[in-house]
Amino acid sequence: MAALAETMVGLLRCALAVAVLHSDITAVARRAAKAQKWQRKAADARLHAIQQFTRYIFHEARVPLQAVSLAVDELEEEMKEGAAKSKRLAMLEKALRNYQGQVKVGETADSDSQRRSTSDSVLESGIEYSQKQLLEDVTE
Repeated sequence: MAALAETMVGLLRCALAVAVLHSDITAVARRAAKAQKWQRKAADARLHAIQQFTRYIFHEARVPLQAVSLAVDELEEEMKEGAAKSKRLAMLEKALRNYQGQVKVGETADSDSQRRSTSDSVLESGIEYSQKQLLEDVTE
């Protein structure tokens, strides 16, 4: 009986040791899980801070660049309009030169009909140019 009692006591001690080991292992596992949770939270916080910083930097860089881009677009548009105005002026100058070449200084009243036909041609060329310009504006 004494041997049986000793065996029982030994088994109880082993069971107690296993229970202590189990509780220790579960405590370590819980601590490891908590540590991982806090590490994930810290990593998420770092990532969030980096994202906010990146957004801020890109916003600060994008806003002036967007203003520059709009200014460049506006300048290009003004240059196109200036080129169109230059074309119109060149056409009108050409028409004026043609008119001046056809009507000479000191002409008599007999050439009134010639002046009228020349001014009509200048007017027609201006109308043709306006029609061409409208077509170009519509197609652009």
